[in-house]
Amino acid sequence: MPDFFLRDSYDYQLPEELIAQYPLPDRTQSRLMTLDRKLRQIGHHKFEEIGVFLREGDLLAVNTSKVFPARLFGKKENGTPIEILLLSEFKPLNWSCLVYPGKRVKKPEMFS
Repeated sequence: MPDFFLRDSYDYQLPEELIAQYPLPDRTQSRLMTLDRKLRQIGHHKFEEIGVFLREGDLLAVNTSKVFPARLFGKKENGTPIEILLLSEFKPLNWSCLVYPGKRVKKPEMFS
């Protein structure tokens, strides 16, 4: 079983037809994946069941961000493939972004 604490464990090919283009009319019917760390098992549920997994003192963070198609692919000067996901423009031509593989990018570095 993969180590779910490593980012690479979540890197997989997802067929285009399995990517939701629109939210469900009833958001509580959205899919919910759980991970039992003790048993090292993955569970598949509906979001309406989330209360079963929360305990007193837990913190639930809600992500209200919106996704837009702004993924850039390129190569570093040495030929290493790189992926840049633009998140938000905080001033003209300056973006907050995620870079993969981010550990290997030095600032500043040119891409093609």
